[in-house]
Amino acid sequence: MNYVCIKPEWRLNQEEIKISDSEVLTHLKDVLGKKAGDILKIKLLGEGVGKAVIKSMGFDQIVLEVCELERISETRNITLAIGACRPLMSKRIMEHGTTLGVKEFIFFKSFFSESSYLDSKVFKPANVEKYFTKGLAQTENVVNLPSFSKRKSIKEICLQSYDQKLYLHGPGDKYLSPKTSMKDSLIVFLGGERGWHESELQYFKNNSITEVAISESILRVEFAMQAFMAQAEWVKNARY
Repeated sequence: MNYVCIKPEWRLNQEEIKISDSEVLTHLKDVLGKKAGDILKIKLLGEGVGKAVIKSMGFDQIVLEVCELERISETRNITLAIGACRPLMSKRIMEHGTTLGVKEFIFFKSFFSESSYLDSKVFKPANVEKYFTKGLAQTENVVNLPSFSKRKSIKEICLQSYDQKLYLHGPGDKYLSPKTSMKDSLIVFLGGERGWHESELQYFKNNSITEVAISESILRVEFAMQAFMAQAEWVKNARY
């Protein structure tokens, strides 16, 4: 991990933090080999990033003292709506999508999705938070956990709050371009592992949702997500 993510309830006061989470303790002690006096890069969820010194290290807790903090103002604007896929793939999408700056994840039952996918334990609140936190630990400019929800069908997703609406499809010739605006509230639909059904393609057409191609190849869902997020970031930040 690049940062140790600190939950608000771990704060003893403005300067001190107590960590008793067994997974974090194991990582700091056994994987990173940290000891009292060492400096850690920390991320205070909902606040910012900085550094803290390990004041004390016991068997079941570590106490940190914050010595540096930079407030972070986020600019995330992308919602991913993903056709339900295998649990392991969903887990990777949540973790890596968080690292890449996804603001909101919506998993829905697509035409070809297995109904049981949405009932997987990966979608239990504690697990979702864990995947999001792991994703945040790898990036500097995001400090808030993404939003998460599930829908029984694509038609249950409210479109009114989004300025832009895209769906990934292809291969094709409808790629993102430097002229594509990526600064508004944006929802992107990703198909499940078996792609889109004709009824879903008609739904996109009826609701003025724009088709986007991201590769000359047909990509697995997790790779399609990563490819789109990388291309979107380039379009958003490119200078000419």
